Amino acid sequence: MRPPQAPYPFLVVAAHLPVADAQRARCAEAERLTAALSPFVRLNHGAWIGPCSAESSLRTPSESDGMTVVPVDLGSDAAGYESLVADRLRPAYHGRNGRAQFGSSSWSAFSAATARIAEQAIELAAPGAVIVVHGFQLQLIPTMIRQRRPDVRIGFFNHIPFPATEVVAQLPRRDDLIRGMLGADVIGFQLGSDVKSFREAAYSFTGVDPSDTGTVVGAYPESIDPCALAAMAEAPRTLQGARKLRGELGAPQTLIASVDRLDCTTGLLNQLRAYEVLLETGEIDPRKTRLVQFAMSSDDVDSDRQLRDEAEQLVGRINGRFGSLHSSAVHYHCGAYSRESLAMVYAAADIFLVTPLREGMSLTAKEYVAARRHRGGVLVLSEFAGAAAELEHAIMVNPFDGDGLRKALSGALSMSDEEARRRIDAMVETVENHDAHRWGCEFLNAVVGQSVTDPQTVTRLR
Repeated sequence: MRPPQAPYPFLVVAAHLPVADAQRARCAEAERLTAALSPFVRLNHGAWIGPCSAESSLRTPSESDGMTVVPVDLGSDAAGYESLVADRLRPAYHGRNGRAQFGSSSWSAFSAATARIAEQAIELAAPGAVIVVHGFQLQLIPTMIRQRRPDVRIGFFNHIPFPATEVVAQLPRRDDLIRGMLGADVIGFQLGSDVKSFREAAYSFTGVDPSDTGTVVGAYPESIDPCALAAMAEAPRTLQGARKLRGELGAPQTLIASVDRLDCTTGLLNQLRAYEVLLETGEIDPRKTRLVQFAMSSDDVDSDRQLRDEAEQLVGRINGRFGSLHSSAVHYHCGAYSRESLAMVYAAADIFLVTPLREGMSLTAKEYVAARRHRGGVLVLSEFAGAAAELEHAIMVNPFDGDGLRKALSGALSMSDEEARRRIDAMVETVENHDAHRWGCEFLNAVVGQSVTDPQTVTRLR
């Protein structure tokens, strides 16, 4: 069914729809992308295209929050698409390639599913339209669109790291994956190291140097709306929730919090082990300090289920050793979390741990900083998170180094309030100077080839 306003001069094609579905509440990951991109869609009378789950009640195009949302039913290919993405591509892109093998049937499902999404963009794009594709899950789409619509401008943004050439070498259909991205006019990554890795892989496996074809490959670090996040964190409802959370945890003198994905990116197990050692040595008193660990549910694949089981066993061991009848040393919660619920956690936490083994940006680090403006708080940040390149006043840590993790936690606990406020405010300034609006404008500037200072100007660029 074609929406009544088609064709569209501006399209976002993303792996998440900007609305909640019946399967789960809207998660923070989808909310962040929606907040960053929806102003560009609305102000340019565009549409947002993406896959819908089998349980979703949204089956046909509709208006949502001032923009047209076009769900794509992946049909019988949905399971194969989701499995290849979660259990094969995501681990490989994060440097964990042991499960990268996939057969012809799963590849066929993945390719067919992405073709369905591409078909919607091809049909709905106005002549000379601007199409931005977001997500490694959709990396075949730029070339699928380019083959049928040479008139449009295409941007592709890869939110997660791009692996080194020796890792890409192990991927089946590596040339198809890379050629899919090369259909874009602009290919965006989080960091310069990702740009370098992609250029090397493109030349190694396709013989194409992107600069020779006119394709722009650049780093455009993703960000957040710090003012909106700060307002959310300072709202009476959020502050009340933060006080309630601390009360439910026994009103500790110091609350340490962490929010981690339960997948190949997580450093959750390493930080739990470091915390256990600090309890053993007496550097942390479980009567005065609490760790609350929020684990974000990921796709239900074997490796993630094993990780969840291991995390629960480790939490149980720590609480068995250091908890009491009246309180636990570690409080563990697993589920899907909205940005509003995370803002409550940020407002409550004196120390916030962001320790992924490898991640494109880790926007929770920027969100914590924004939520703690003028209030202090200590951010412990993995040097393998993309945000580490900007948030230099965080306590940096190598999540693979147990001793380093313990020292980082110990340093966070002993930091003075004055130093904590100074560090937080310096990082807030960094985030405010490069927020989500600037990120979106810089990427669109590259796609359309002109200077973009306001989302509304995109309609006048072609």
